[in-house]
Amino acid sequence: MQCYVTYNCPSFQSDLRSKTEQYNRQTMDLNQELQGHKMRKENLRTRLVCFPCVFFFHKILTPIKTELQSSINSAERRLEDQQTLSSDLRTLQGDVEEKKARVEKLKNDIRSADYDARLAEKTEKARSLEEERENLSGEIRKLSLQADSRAKLDLTRKEIKSKNTEIKTV
Repeated sequence: MQCYVTYNCPSFQSDLRSKTEQYNRQTMDLNQELQGHKMRKENLRTRLVCFPCVFFFHKILTPIKTELQSSINSAERRLEDQQTLSSDLRTLQGDVEEKKARVEKLKNDIRSADYDARLAEKTEKARSLEEERENLSGEIRKLSLQADSRAKLDLTRKEIKSKNTEIKTV
């Protein structure tokens, strides 16, 4: 299947659709993860108020803080990836628009060039020239036959004349 670069190209549309779905899915996952972190943070704050001893508080929160920080860093990296995907999507959409404009311009150029009419005109001219060539060839044949007949006639007249001269001299 031949595929020109247009917005109707199935492979391009499916690629665009899959990128959009991937972007939406990752955005939802990141939002859910963010909500989970917020809830966890709120739970930790609630627990923090409940602990009577600061030592236990510090001992318990340090590993959780480290875990949360790594989770946040991971989520930020995924969010940056999502932003890159979003910019890629915008770039692809811009490319699609540009290619649509180019296709339209080429279609208009083809229409304005009127190749079909020009081809028909050239074909008609070639046919008429061929017909004229055949007519001229026929005329040449006729003229050749006439010239041949005249040459024979002249030869016959000369022979008759020479015989008449011989008869008169005899």
